[in-house]
Amino acid sequence: MSFETLLVHRATVQTRTGVTDRFGQPTNVGWRDKATGIPCRLRSATAREPEKVTLSSREIVEVTHILYLKPETVLAIDEDDRVLIVIDPADEKLAEEMRVLVVKRVSRGEGGIHHLELKCAVVRG
Repeated sequence: MSFETLLVHRATVQTRTGVTDRFGQPTNVGWRDKATGIPCRLRSATAREPEKVTLSSREIVEVTHILYLKPETVLAIDEDDRVLIVIDPADEKLAEEMRVLVVKRVSRGEGGIHHLELKCAVVRG
């Protein structure tokens, strides 16, 4: 079974639009689609998954989901983007509005990237 056959879900990823203030904080934040229909696999994070301290604001954010992607999407997704929606093959919504905390490149062993793991947190409120 190849890794690609496990990617049965589809995701839409968005990036921030707008400008930043003199402190580097976004102002007039909007979102635009960066990539749509990305093949992926979503799973809930376990209690073993660590929390992440974001460097920009020193807040502690709990990882709620892990999203697995093909390595070709490495340039398409950055930390602090958001996953707008993840759907299954029956077009059922599995998750929506998750903040990308960490983009982890998992090695194949011979120097290439096998897959990506996005550690995400559901945006509440």
